Amino acid sequence: MGSKHVTNMVIDLDNESKHYVICDRVTGSLKFASTGGVLASGVRISLVCVGEANWNVQVPLASGALIYHNNTKFLDTPFDMDKDAHEKLLDRGVHTIPFHIKIPDHGLPSSFEDTHAWIHYNVEAAIDEPNSNEVNTIKTRITVDSPMSHNLKVFVAGHADKTLSVFPNMGSGSIALYTSLARKGYLPVLCYVANKSTVEVTPRATLYQIRVYQCGECHKAVDRVLTEHIIGNKMASNANNTDIIHVPIPKTASLSIKSDMASNANNTDIIHVPIPKTASLSIKSDVISVKYVVHVTLDIPHAVDLHISLPIIVTTQSALDRN
Repeated sequence: MGSKHVTNMVIDLDNESKHYVICDRVTGSLKFASTGGVLASGVRISLVCVGEANWNVQVPLASGALIYHNNTKFLDTPFDMDKDAHEKLLDRGVHTIPFHIKIPDHGLPSSFEDTHAWIHYNVEAAIDEPNSNEVNTIKTRITVDSPMSHNLKVFVAGHADKTLSVFPNMGSGSIALYTSLARKGYLPVLCYVANKSTVEVTPRATLYQIRVYQCGECHKAVDRVLTEHIIGNKMASNANNTDIIHVPIPKTASLSIKSDMASNANNTDIIHVPIPKTASLSIKSDVISVKYVVHVTLDIPHAVDLHISLPIIVTTQSALDRN
């Protein structure tokens, strides 16, 4: 095999952060050197998105494990050169080919990566070697946010109640917990407690992330706790009071929970739940789905607590504004 005609391939992106949002244009240039004539038609630049899920399940009483693997291509969009540039012969020297590719506005997942799954976006370039079957390739990774924009206005609600009557000396009466989310992608969450009991109750909220790895009909779900229990003040029985609880919220995506907690009265407790900066946007794809749940608990002394989980969508402010 002779020496290469094409060397020093570099992809230069105009966006130095390499961070994009769907509908953005990925612009930049492909630079390379050639020692002989290269046809421009042999130069290909494209934006590619590929996802993969891979996990093992140990089989009891067997010597091995079941292996699940799913590889899916979500996008392969080429840059279309104009006709004159496409037919051009690139002589010896250093060449720069500018490109621009628009990221589609729907049907794509956000970039993602963990132990069992990843979704990668790459700008890829390939150049055919003259007079041979060899192809020179290069790619550079970019990050793409694809915020969910549907079901953001869906109303979500939950209800739980109980009667304290088994051991009257440990408390008696009834307690009802109501929670609602006016818009699934818009906060706050409203929680109302009708406390007709003799005990103090304490609200708390926790944010969970659920990752669902998928391979056809098979899936693997993993829950992660993203926040510490965010605990409100005790709501005394036979009292009317108002309590506001503030927890610092990162400047990035964040979630607020507003709750009305009552003990023999109607009281208000506002809880802000921060979403960690490392949290992914909500994702739904054939490889990985990332879901979020706000779990609201009402602590009741000497009794089983009340629990309600509300699904939310972690998206971007721009997606909410468009809705």
